[in-house]
Amino acid sequence: MSKEEKRAEMLSMIADWQQSGKSKKEYYQEKGITEATFIIGYLVVKKKTPPMEVL
Repeated sequence: MSKEEKRAEMLSMIADWQQSGKSKKEYYQEKGITEATFIIGYLVVKKKTPPMEVL
């Protein structure tokens, strides 16, 4: 998987979490991913995506 594909996957995950209305912990536990994976994805998306797109 390329960096762009991984970034797109992370962006999708973060958008899904934001729309879910769940806490970060509830979301990553429900999806079966680790806290580290979720936080890394969140930070990568936050750093490389203009603020309005992350919100």
